[in-house]
Amino acid sequence: MSGSRADDIEYVVKTNLAPEYVTQVGLEIFKQWMEFAQGRGEADGQRIAHATGGYANSISFAQTGVATVAIVADPGVDIAAHYLEVGHERFDLKQTEAFLQGRIFHSAMWAYPSKRFPAGDGPAYVQVGATGWILPVMRAYAPAKVFAHLAARMAGVL
Repeated sequence: MSGSRADDIEYVVKTNLAPEYVTQVGLEIFKQWMEFAQGRGEADGQRIAHATGGYANSISFAQTGVATVAIVADPGVDIAAHYLEVGHERFDLKQTEAFLQGRIFHSAMWAYPSKRFPAGDGPAYVQVGATGWILPVMRAYAPAKVFAHLAARMAGVL
C-alpha cells in the first residue's frame, strides 16, 4: 500500500494484507484525511479551522495496482497541501501569487490547523487581527505522515 505524498514528501506503507484489505485500509485513510481536510475530523489531535475546500480538493485516491493504492495531497491543486506538511515562515498573503491572481480574497480563506490546548495554554498557530494579511510562522503539521502512520497501524505493520 503506497502511503501519502505532499510535494516531494512520500510515505510508503508495505504490508502482506490481501489486496481487498489494502483497498479497504486505503479507502478508510482517504475518508479520514478528507474529513480532516474539510475541518470535520482530526489528525493527531489537530483540526483545520476555516477549511475552504481547496485542501480537500487537492487530496486524491487511486488504485494503482492489484494490492497498491496511492493517496496524494497535491500542492499543485492547493498550496495548503505543501504548507500543512512542511510549515512556513512569516509572510504577507498580499505578496503571494494566489492573491495577485485573485484566488485569495481575504485572509480568512487561509486554512490553519488548530490544536486543542489545556486550559491556560493559547494556540501557537495564528492570531489574525489588524495584520491579518501577514501570516506568522506555522510549524509543520505533517498530515501525510500522520495518515501514513495510521495506515501502517491499520495494516498491522506497527
